[in-house]
Amino acid sequence: MAALTIASALSPIVDAYGVGREIVQTTVNAMDAAEKERDSGADKKEWVLAFVKSLVTDLGQNWERWAKVIITFIDFAKSVFNSKRYK
Repeated sequence: MAALTIASALSPIVDAYGVGREIVQTTVNAMDAAEKERDSGADKKEWVLAFVKSLVTDLGQNWERWAKVIITFIDFAKSVFNSKRYK
């Protein structure tokens, strides 16, 4: 059985996104990368936000418009991941 990742745990949700799918997919991929580090949860989240902010601005999008959505999504994604990981 393949190891559970945040991206795989959230795959059905990411697939449901139309607009912004690239941003959401990048967010969960960045979360998986951060998950491998031994940093605190807050440090991981800060790194993911910085990474995603870079993508959002590179795409010509307004980070202020996306920030709250991404922060909420990260919290939700981590909750879904943990619920599946600790079953």
